[in-house]
Amino acid sequence: MPFPLVARKNLKEKEPALVKYSKEIAELVGQEWEYQFDLDGFSNYLEGKTFSLEALRDALKQFLTGENPTFRKEALLDAVSTKKVIVTVATDEANKYEYYLLRFDAVVMTILFKCPVNSPNSSHFKINESLPGAGGYPFSIALEMTRLQPRFDTYLANLSKATRQSWSLMEPAVALQLFQIYADHQKSFQECI
Repeated sequence: MPFPLVARKNLKEKEPALVKYSKEIAELVGQEWEYQFDLDGFSNYLEGKTFSLEALRDALKQFLTGENPTFRKEALLDAVSTKKVIVTVATDEANKYEYYLLRFDAVVMTILFKCPVNSPNSSHFKINESLPGAGGYPFSIALEMTRLQPRFDTYLANLSKATRQSWSLMEPAVALQLFQIYADHQKSFQECI
């Protein structure tokens, strides 16, 4: 099926903005990414709607300026190591409220676009929830582990001394169990306040 004239015109009009925002994203992440648009998916969807990389740029800027920016950037670059971003339309009918879904698989980032409004913003991207973390952990847990590493090291050294066994955060079962204990403790502490 040929790409409709209206949709081609829409993309042609948006091309300068796409180039501008892709350059700004490249400056943010430190490398150029290749953007592939699923034109067949967009052909029935773009009319009357706007897709812009501006929201992605804003979301990445917000994400990369959070706690431990070096760790965040490394996790993002590892997740998109092929430097490829696929932009396609979300066809999941059950999803009525997520305007952008990010999926990281096979070192490619896929943006599933489903925006019923003409002004998407960076809050629609949920990078923290979808980005894989180091060592197979979810990103939020991996980030929390880097923050808590000094405490855990002290705790594990004392535990190793007391039990005369070696304990390490590199063992996923130990790390997840410690993190869960810490999270439960934090939750109960917050409830007491």
